[in-house]
Amino acid sequence: MRVRPQDATAFYNRGFTYLMMEEHDSAIADFNEALDRAPRNPAIYVSRGNAFLGKGEPVRALADYNDALRVDPEYAPTYAARERAEDAIRRRDGR
Repeated sequence: MRVRPQDATAFYNRGFTYLMMEEHDSAIADFNEALDRAPRNPAIYVSRGNAFLGKGEPVRALADYNDALRVDPEYAPTYAARERAEDAIRRRDGR
């Protein structure tokens, strides 16, 4: 992608597009690039967590949601996302 090397927004936006297309691995790769450039942005952690959840990896999703809360405990979308990951883990474990 031709973008400014430090532009997290471009990687985030493309990652979000991949996420909507359910291309989870591509989304995760772009969210990784965005996080390299903006590690204090909770929305990127939540979006990457959503991609992991979409891949069926709720434990990795939960880790990202917890990182989002560490960065910004007031970022509200994280709480619902974290609950979805915890539900997926409980269902997987038969609880």
